[in-house]
Amino acid sequence: MLKQACLALAAAGLVCLPAAWADKYCDEGIKLFQKKDYKKAIGYFEQAIGETPWETKPYYYSALSYHYLGDYKKAAVKYAAIIERFPGTPASQNATQALKALNPGYFRQNPTAGGSAGAAPASASSASENTGNSTIEGSQTRVYFNKSGRDMIVDARVNGRGIKVVFDPAAEHTSFSRGQLQALAVPVQAGSKEQRIDLQLGQLTRKNFEVKVDEATGGQPRLGQSFIGAFAYQVDNGGNWIDLQRKSGSSAGSLGKNDVPFVRSGKDILVAVEINGRSLTAAFDPNADGIIIPQKLAKSVGLAADEAEEVKPLPSEGPQRGEAGWVSQDERQSGPKQLVVRRLKFGPVEKSNVTVQLVDSASRYAKIGADFVSTWRYDVDYSVNVIHFNRR
Repeated sequence: MLKQACLALAAAGLVCLPAAWADKYCDEGIKLFQKKDYKKAIGYFEQAIGETPWETKPYYYSALSYHYLGDYKKAAVKYAAIIERFPGTPASQNATQALKALNPGYFRQNPTAGGSAGAAPASASSASENTGNSTIEGSQTRVYFNKSGRDMIVDARVNGRGIKVVFDPAAEHTSFSRGQLQALAVPVQAGSKEQRIDLQLGQLTRKNFEVKVDEATGGQPRLGQSFIGAFAYQVDNGGNWIDLQRKSGSSAGSLGKNDVPFVRSGKDILVAVEINGRSLTAAFDPNADGIIIPQKLAKSVGLAADEAEEVKPLPSEGPQRGEAGWVSQDERQSGPKQLVVRRLKFGPVEKSNVTVQLVDSASRYAKIGADFVSTWRYDVDYSVNVIHFNRR
């Protein structure tokens, strides 16, 4: 009865929590996946698929496991199943990108699958590429950014007019507010949720490109995966530049020694890191600095939270006595705590005596900022869910 009820809810677009035992299969599979024991993980994901066939997560993890094992034929079959069973979902969109690299012939045989126009990705050296009704001109470029808080701000052009946008690989869509488009002399019909424009970034242009009209968009438009996803990109936080290059089918090859697979959870990029030799799942945030570990996770990697020292501001920092907002030492609430870990490893990047911050947070994951990998260039490839690291 539970399966039928959940399937009915899924068909109606509602959320149904899967059975506890299916969750256990999937969770155990994810643990093995993060340890790179992909072969054993597949068995657990298949168990979860059998018990909860309406869930995308075990399907997608199963496909990724075959992909990382180098069994591209089985991975392609799983990606195709995701596209056919779960159209319009984030899992389907990710599977579409992966399958374009592994088996572009699938889209010639199924021209409507995944919203594809049936065209295989062009070589990175070609001058233009048709993507649905949009055309990509150019193959590579370098753009420079300024940081505004956590955001990377770059210069772009819309229909030939300049505007600053947020380079945001974690965003699914490229979005503008109605007012931002109108300021660029782009007419937007009342009630319209999409608008087509020519959007240029450096030497790359996407003509007749569909963007979302979203009033929740903040101070600048956001350049998301709908634009960025066609390119492999590298961020250099030292030089404040981003290199973008058109993707080719070769991007789906086997993992190299400096490649780190990741899993997407909403906007989070989840990776495995090692702290003093123990594995921990962390969200890699290219727009943040520092390393943050929830106190409840500290014990799992052998960190003694009671040994952490409170971070105390310098006397010159913050409001001073007599100024608005000043709080006496006795009244001040305890702040974040920090301690030094002997060794921290993330992919090919390994450092000793690293300061981490312990916070009282309900988050399930630690967070690692881009400053930890500042001596490396990296390319977050969402088409195959891999971070490629290269030395400067």
